[in-house]
Amino acid sequence: MQEKLGAARGDAGVTLGLLAGTAALAQTESLSDVQRDLLRNPRSWIERGRLDLARQTVEKLLTISPDMPQALAELGNLALQEHQPQEAQRLLDRLRQIDPQAQATRDLQTLVRVHGQGQEQLARMRLLARAGRQQEAAKVARELLPDGPPETGVLGLEYYRIVAAADAHGGTGTGSALQDLATRTDDPNYRLIELEARQAQNAPAPALALALQQLAQVPGVDQQRLRDLWRRVLERVPTNTTGLAHLQAYLQRYHGDTDIAQLLATRRTALARAERWAHDPARLALVAAQKALDTNDLPRAKDRLQAALALRPRMPMRWACSDWYACERRTTTRRDSYSPTPRAARNCRSGVIWNWPRSCGA
Repeated sequence: MQEKLGAARGDAGVTLGLLAGTAALAQTESLSDVQRDLLRNPRSWIERGRLDLARQTVEKLLTISPDMPQALAELGNLALQEHQPQEAQRLLDRLRQIDPQAQATRDLQTLVRVHGQGQEQLARMRLLARAGRQQEAAKVARELLPDGPPETGVLGLEYYRIVAAADAHGGTGTGSALQDLATRTDDPNYRLIELEARQAQNAPAPALALALQQLAQVPGVDQQRLRDLWRRVLERVPTNTTGLAHLQAYLQRYHGDTDIAQLLATRRTALARAERWAHDPARLALVAAQKALDTNDLPRAKDRLQAALALRPRMPMRWACSDWYACERRTTTRRDSYSPTPRAARNCRSGVIWNWPRSCGA
């Protein structure tokens, strides 16, 4: 009996332990989500020049988890931005005690070096980048950060903007590294840099427009840079229904952009005109005539040309003959077409096709 009671108590203890462990795990996962959201904010504030708000966010994060390496590294980065190297060194020493192998510890160590003995190189890198000398700036960036940039702060974003811009003009690709960073750091701005580089390489505009439409919905992305890039991409989308859909998607988010609204109106007009011309009976008759001429079926060509002229009596005959021979008082045959007979060539030169007195250039 006592053995059964002991076993029951043991089972109950295991059950309670599992429940407690499950609750603790759920709490940890919830905290991790909060930490992820809070870690994203300081970088955004730093890029906007609001170091005070960035510090408030990091300090709030440290009240939740006082020894969190990423938060301590972000606080050390802020200290460097505020010209407090001693405070940054103190935080680095603390990180070395907590977890010397952590990514955050290595990041802050790199940042202390860059803002210390490497500050002249850092200033030169930025000066070259502002001057548009991307290849030189990328060379300095790689010398300054031979093992790659830190994930803490915004120096990594700055580094990859420079390197990706240089790579877009003949350097080594960084696309896979940016994709990996976007996933690992949960920072959508690395994805934005990748799309900027693809735009510089004239990647297909529809795919870029769709990617930007999706990225615009991700919290933490630099909305101004995204919008500027999106507008440049939309200038390259084709004038078809897909292109119009991309323009409309942009305007659903940015209603007041009159330039893109005007571009949409212009593209709609051009597309409607193109669709009317594509289904124009006279044009279709000319297309059939051209196909007949390609196969040397002159009766069929004559029939279709007559049909085109019946529909459009004043249609310029250059549509009918410019693809085979130029009608500017000379004859030039298309290489992949048949050679016209001397009589046909004389008729074209004189502006007469099958005894039709009409100038090819009329």
